[in-house]
Amino acid sequence: MTRALARRRLGLGGLLLVLAMVVLGCGALPGGTKQSSQERSVSVQPQATAMPAAPMAEDSAGGATGKTLVSTSADTATRMIIYNGYLTLLVTNTADSAEKIKAIAVEQGGYVTGANFQTVGDQLQGSITLRVPAESFEATMQEIKALADTVKKDRTTSQDVTEQYVDLDSRLKNLEATEQELRELLKTVRENTGSAEDIMAVYRELSTVRGNIEQIKGKKQYLERLSALATIQVQLTSRQALVRASWSPGSTAGDALRALVQAFQGLLDGAIWLLLFIVPILAVLLTPVLLIMWLIRWWLKRRRKATSS
Repeated sequence: MTRALARRRLGLGGLLLVLAMVVLGCGALPGGTKQSSQERSVSVQPQATAMPAAPMAEDSAGGATGKTLVSTSADTATRMIIYNGYLTLLVTNTADSAEKIKAIAVEQGGYVTGANFQTVGDQLQGSITLRVPAESFEATMQEIKALADTVKKDRTTSQDVTEQYVDLDSRLKNLEATEQELRELLKTVRENTGSAEDIMAVYRELSTVRGNIEQIKGKKQYLERLSALATIQVQLTSRQALVRASWSPGSTAGDALRALVQAFQGLLDGAIWLLLFIVPILAVLLTPVLLIMWLIRWWLKRRRKATSS
């Protein structure tokens, strides 16, 4: 009976070793992603050119692609592309342009994820970030550029994560199969040996596999969200802030007068600090010194008188 139990435990140990090797073999995530980008940094005037409603497909570069079917060794998967757009625009009215961009995002089925505006001088400028469906990426970019007086920067990037997603899906299927085998093994161990040590050994392997499954599912969902919605960052600058006003003698005189007033204010502030702060501190510090000097002079006088007498 002891030999039979030993043989069963030996077989269980071998099976657990094989399953552990299968789990470890799924540990590395290949970084087989393809990325392409295009940048146009020249100043252009926006034109109302007709653009396709959805991004067109490219070959291996994975550029502005919608949802194209690609063949894999296992099956056919939907091509997944992550789009990002970066725009720097000169506009007449920053606040009005920002509101129009928000309306465009909602119209395209997207939303604004963040906005940061500040007043520089008397001009409002800042940036706004929005996310829109990937199939509306190009159309949204064109609508936003049409709001500008001048497009200072127009840059788009795309990253093909299809291979990474397919690999995650294959690993997930293997781990789910391993999980099912471990569950069957756990059931067999409970029925045959009932050993707490054997049960815990299988259970630990089962927990490790389950954790890897949840991790891969999270990565798949993350890639799905990134590829489903494109991100567009728009930097808005008021055109008036870049135009230097013509020379005006009255304006120059006003600036000089303001500088003079500020200079007198600085002198008055210095006098107040000297009278109310520095003088009392000097009085406190110099009083003991003056007293000691007076005592020394008094003692020297008395000594000279005593010597002369």
